[in-house]
Amino acid sequence: MSAGGLHPHRACTGHRVRGGPGGLAPLRVLVVGMPPDDTRPQKMAHTLAVDIWYILARQTPYADLGVDYFDRRDQDRVRRQAVKRLETLGYQVTLTAVS
Repeated sequence: MSAGGLHPHRACTGHRVRGGPGGLAPLRVLVVGMPPDDTRPQKMAHTLAVDIWYILARQTPYADLGVDYFDRRDQDRVRRQAVKRLETLGYQVTLTAVS
């Protein structure tokens, strides 16, 4: 319990709670469904441990997928997002494929 009898993870209007800018991490969990910031290091450690386990279990070298892996994987999504961003900035966009 924190000062004033409020649980640190209860989102109450007008009260600051632990975590995040402005103390709204628990409210973000309730509204958006995002985990609080203090779970991210554990998730990163778990991901790293799983990756290491697969590399050691399969006895294969680590293969980096590259910085543009997701761009290459879903080119339509990247194209739509770029067009939408340019249109938001006030441009009229016409795409033609380069052969």
